[in-house]
Amino acid sequence: ALRQRLAESFEAALRLAEGRAIAVEHDSGTEHMFNARYACPLCHYSISELEPRLFSFNSPQGACPSCDGIGQQEFFDPARVVAFPSLSLAGGAIKGWDRRNGYY
Repeated sequence: ALRQRLAESFEAALRLAEGRAIAVEHDSGTEHMFNARYACPLCHYSISELEPRLFSFNSPQGACPSCDGIGQQEFFDPARVVAFPSLSLAGGAIKGWDRRNGYY
């Protein structure tokens, strides 16, 4: 009866603590960490249950956060656009962006 009650209490602790619990030995004070999920024992970061969508670049859950699953990144390099950074736009900082063009 005691073993059953202990098991139920520990399961309740796991449920209430998002799958994490620590059991402490009464005599020695030694702590034992338990995790019902996939988790790092050092930093305690845990992930949800593994699913195929986590490994698919077509799924937002599995896509790379940097390239959104496309495999390429677009970036803007101001040094390649602004030829003369000391000038204003009207003064010719960007080639082709002047009053002769008429469009801004």
